[in-house]
Amino acid sequence: ATLKPANQPAQTNPPKADEVAKAGTPPSNAKPPTQEAAKEVPAVPPAQSQFEKPKQLDVVAKQTPATLDQTKKEEKTHEQDKQKEKDEDARKLEDDISKAISAVARDLPHVEVKATPEGVLISLTDDAHFGMFEVGSAKPRPELVLVMEKISKVLDGHDGPIVVRGHTDSRAYKNANYDNWRLSAARAQMAYYMLVRGGIPETRVTAIEGRADRDPKIPSDTLAAQNRRIDILIK
Repeated sequence: ATLKPANQPAQTNPPKADEVAKAGTPPSNAKPPTQEAAKEVPAVPPAQSQFEKPKQLDVVAKQTPATLDQTKKEEKTHEQDKQKEKDEDARKLEDDISKAISAVARDLPHVEVKATPEGVLISLTDDAHFGMFEVGSAKPRPELVLVMEKISKVLDGHDGPIVVRGHTDSRAYKNANYDNWRLSAARAQMAYYMLVRGGIPETRVTAIEGRADRDPKIPSDTLAAQNRRIDILIK
């Protein structure tokens, strides 16, 4: 038998350099990408440095001292305008109450209305010649009942929650029923009843407080009659 040599794999020549270059080159008839196709490719945002400040902080940083002063002046003017408006509302309310109670009686509690940070405060106070309640009691004088009824009608046209507070002077007082704490609370409770009787919805009153002599109207004279008062706060 004749032995035949084993088949050898066909020898291939390595590709030439110019052929490799041509393989990576697009064909001459290829068209460049259109503008529409380019738009579809999302742009890669530039990397943000960790030291880069947000734009809004840059705006604040660029404000000059004159600009900051102007901003403060505008804010102060705005607050002053708001306070003037509150003061005008308080004066109008005081005028309305004074007109409403002027024909009730000759002797009346002194009524003062002012704007406070809490709201509009209506204060009814005693004086040397007139007391709203019987001495050491929460029983109101008939004149006070009529005054509170008139005030209720006026307050019906002014929105806002109501807080009623009772105050006494610092004269030491105590009997079987009251001391200054309980007396001031009982008078505030009576004022609440009179307001509701005059037409104020009871749900509008959010608090009834007795302050005793701890918040005097005249701190320099805590025995003064003006410290005995009923406050109606409209928030």
